[in-house]
Amino acid sequence: MIKQMQEENTNQISLTDPESKLMPNNGKFDVAYNVQTGVDATTHITLGFIVDNNPADSGSMSTLGEEIKKAYGEEKILRNTTDKGYLSPIDMTECLENGIIPQVTSQDKEAKSVELETEYEEAEISEEERKSQKPEDIKKCLRAGVIPECYKDVIENITVIERRRKKTEKSEGEEQVESTEEIIDRAMQEGKFIKDENTGCVACPMGQLLGAKSKRDNGERVRYANKLACKECKNKCMNGKFKEIEMGKNQKELIPKNNQSEGARKTIVKKGKMVKEKKVKIQLKLDKEFIKKRMAISEHSQGTMKNVDNFFAFRLKGKENASGEIALHFLASNIRCVGNREGVVSFLEKLKKYQESLKNSKKGTHINSFLMIFKKSHRHLSKTCQIFNKM
Repeated sequence: MIKQMQEENTNQISLTDPESKLMPNNGKFDVAYNVQTGVDATTHITLGFIVDNNPADSGSMSTLGEEIKKAYGEEKILRNTTDKGYLSPIDMTECLENGIIPQVTSQDKEAKSVELETEYEEAEISEEERKSQKPEDIKKCLRAGVIPECYKDVIENITVIERRRKKTEKSEGEEQVESTEEIIDRAMQEGKFIKDENTGCVACPMGQLLGAKSKRDNGERVRYANKLACKECKNKCMNGKFKEIEMGKNQKELIPKNNQSEGARKTIVKKGKMVKEKKVKIQLKLDKEFIKKRMAISEHSQGTMKNVDNFFAFRLKGKENASGEIALHFLASNIRCVGNREGVVSFLEKLKKYQESLKNSKKGTHINSFLMIFKKSHRHLSKTCQIFNKM
């Protein structure tokens, strides 16, 4: 088994389901999958979902958003709202460049905006491109430091800055930058706080991501926290009254206080040359009233599945089979939502009436959103059905 772990470059193997992972769940750990869903704010129809074995929610918002855009059309500007677990400046920037306005619960309750950053790409922006809602035109505008017309009410300010940063020189055989999942696994294995440069967060020894809370000393010191995760956590990593850690700007790792002697903090700073680079800073407004609706919007469908359908655990093993299983539950939930909204008779009539037009990718209807989940469930269930036929 140790040899297998070395070959697969992992620090854990589940004997029940090799594709699942050990994940924190309500103060304890379970072997599970992480399910992300996108729900329509008006109809509560599930527009898309992801079944993943990454314990962190951070980083999945843009991936799910791209799938949901298919239901509405690429030129439709969408808004989404999520909890603090999805707080990732890189992920939020990718959403913004794809025509999705991210509204993520901030660690700072008083914050009215959030600062994002993207690469600078010099370009001349035409009036047509500025007014366009196509993702490629929106991305081009943002990276040129121009606010697209569709974002004029949500972007407070946009500026192009030039700064110096350290360019580290990789030695021969040195590995590339770790993924967020790898950093979380290493933090759990080594019992350390490890900074994740991909998301701007810090992975803790219990497998959670702590978001940046505040800065001091002109940005040289940053405090990280995740109140929701720490509230239920029984592992007392820090001795202080407040469940937060503080790390230097160039600090990569921090050993928990209860695992070290006083003053034994380790700072790992890589050496390298200083280079100049241009970045685009985006000040995105936070819609507090919209964010407050998150529980009623995104949590509703999963709450219904648990409390009404009694779906608390997967019955099938394997990521593909689990995706097919939960797709059936979302399918049933969508049928219930559309039936309640349209009426069963009207629903069936519309299915027959729009059968041909939906094949030609007619976007924007509730029925089309429903059929997208049906198609996805059918795709995931192909292997699952073969298993059932052999039983």
